[in-house]
Amino acid sequence: MSINSRLKSLFSRNKAVSAAVFCGLAINLTDWIIIAKNEVSANIPIPLHYNAYYGVDYLGDYKKIFVIPAVGLIIIFANIILSFLLAKKCKFASQLLIFIIPFIQILLMVATISIVLFNL
Repeated sequence: MSINSRLKSLFSRNKAVSAAVFCGLAINLTDWIIIAKNEVSANIPIPLHYNAYYGVDYLGDYKKIFVIPAVGLIIIFANIILSFLLAKKCKFASQLLIFIIPFIQILLMVATISIVLFNL
């Protein structure tokens, strides 16, 4: 079975798998848009991590906030690749990797929104 046919079978048989990947990508795109719309033009360091006990514990350049959605994209593609590799051996694990994509992206979006709101 070729790689192309295996990918088609992974996404075409189960519409929920396609929907989960699409939702994850849409949430990630929204994350990028949130950051781009709220960009800070000053060259001063901004708080990038906040701890309830110690307050701000990591300052950095605003461009470092783009790491969050970039990590989200890496997670999406890593999960798709791992799901593809596990599809024949363990269908449950394969689908689980796909279905957690939107949840991970939501958590990353919450982190992004928190940082953006904290820096307004």
